[in-house]
Amino acid sequence: MELYKNFDSKKFKDYNSALDFELTKSLTSIIKDEKTKVYEKKMEKIEKIITKQKEKTQEIEENIKENEKKAELIYSNYKLINEILETINKAIKKYSWEEIKNKLKDHKIIKEVNSKDKKIILELK
Repeated sequence: MELYKNFDSKKFKDYNSALDFELTKSLTSIIKDEKTKVYEKKMEKIEKIITKQKEKTQEIEENIKENEKKAELIYSNYKLINEILETINKAIKKYSWEEIKNKLKDHKIIKEVNSKDKKIILELK
């Protein structure tokens, strides 16, 4: 009934026109609210994706820096590393991996000999 009280005969030709106008306005508002909710959900999803991408980018950049440091160490110690590899390759022909591991256990640069995987871990400074 409030609509009827506010009914402006100059604006609407009859009560039904005013009611139609008000209902359309209300429905339009509801539809806009629903569209806003859908939009906000999509925005949240996109913001989460962007946050994850930024975190991954930062992680990758840190890995790049770490790998560059490793590469510089390898490059600056290339001669020493090459000598160690040559010595190990010669030793493999005469000794078992376990014997090599025992002989190198107190070595300054060789920190670990993995006889199972046939790997050597160096600590470069």
